Amino acid sequence: MKQLPSVKRLWLYNTQVTDLGLEHLKGMAHLQILALDDTQVTDGGLERVKSALHAYGLWEEEWEGRISALPGDLEQPELGLGPAFKRLAGGVDAVFHNGANVNYVLGFKQLRAANVTATRDALRIAEAAGAPFFFISTLRMFDHRLDSVPIREDDAIDMSAAMRIGYAHTKLMSERLVTAAALRGAKTAIFRPGLMCGDGVTGAPNLHDALSLLIRGCVTLGAAPKSPMQINLTSVAYAAQGLLALAQGFGGSGDIWHLVNDTPTAMNRVFRALIKAGYPIKMIPYDAWVVRLRAASERGET
Repeated sequence: MKQLPSVKRLWLYNTQVTDLGLEHLKGMAHLQILALDDTQVTDGGLERVKSALHAYGLWEEEWEGRISALPGDLEQPELGLGPAFKRLAGGVDAVFHNGANVNYVLGFKQLRAANVTATRDALRIAEAAGAPFFFISTLRMFDHRLDSVPIREDDAIDMSAAMRIGYAHTKLMSERLVTAAALRGAKTAIFRPGLMCGDGVTGAPNLHDALSLLIRGCVTLGAAPKSPMQINLTSVAYAAQGLLALAQGFGGSGDIWHLVNDTPTAMNRVFRALIKAGYPIKMIPYDAWVVRLRAASERGET
């Protein structure tokens, strides 16, 4: 299998790392990794990465000299990197952009800076360096699918569904930026992972990921959305290993890859499991649930 460039890698994400991010690091043993850190304190950012890796039993001591945290902010121009933004164009061999504000309550305008503008700026670094750009998107643009059939790369996106949720809308717009860059000659690929769930071996979940936050929010509200929506629960190890394998064999541009579980799960099944476990949750219409969730969020309760 062809190896990715082996000098440096810029992997843009907030160091409040995700499951997919942790597994990424585990698979990059031969590379130097530069990580965007939103604490604005370089040492603090590296400690956050190490702490998260330790918590999941993934930290390797030899990584100490290979991971560098760059103070930045996805919501600021040029990723909040300052002078380092222009320097990166001459010092990276590949860009993995996994950074975003994953929030299903906020609207497009509130998420645009962190999710769309940041993607544009990350693309600028990759294009200036002549480096391949790997964008981690989402399957949320297919929320309209209720047929329990696997979602494939050539399936049409339902625009009304994609634009209903601010987060999915920002990912759709970011994908358009990546596609436009590919048409300009940039080397790009888009990956759409399913909803990350716990490690397939230990079962350990990321308590800050979308699924955990959704469950916690429903328990806190005492309500869950009554919806026929299906979700794609995907093992983080499967998604990360698939992403790295596809990236290592990367030879073209404009590719789109789905990192999914071919057996979708009805969201109502998850909520029924919570109720069966004893949580006092009432099933209510989706729109009413969103109103309650937003109100609770404004009160700082979720």
